Amino acid sequence: MVFQDPNTAFNPRLNVGQILDTPLRLTTHLNEQQRNQKIFDIFKLVGMHPDHTNIKINTLSVSQKATYCPRTRIDFRSANYHY
Repeated sequence: MVFQDPNTAFNPRLNVGQILDTPLRLTTHLNEQQRNQKIFDIFKLVGMHPDHTNIKINTLSVSQKATYCPRTRIDFRSANYHY
């Protein structure tokens, strides 16, 4: 198990959507529209509103940072998408 400090694990200049887009951009052949749709679908799946992708990561509390990205990252892996 790896423990990270949520306050230092993310680039404070990025919003949640940009943080989640980076691994998709680097590891898939999805275009920008497909990546955005995947991020919105995952947000809906984990009970978050797609508008939350525009929230700056540095405006979130520590507990929100700790739940936002790990929850979505796990669901990225388990979602049935074709790359």
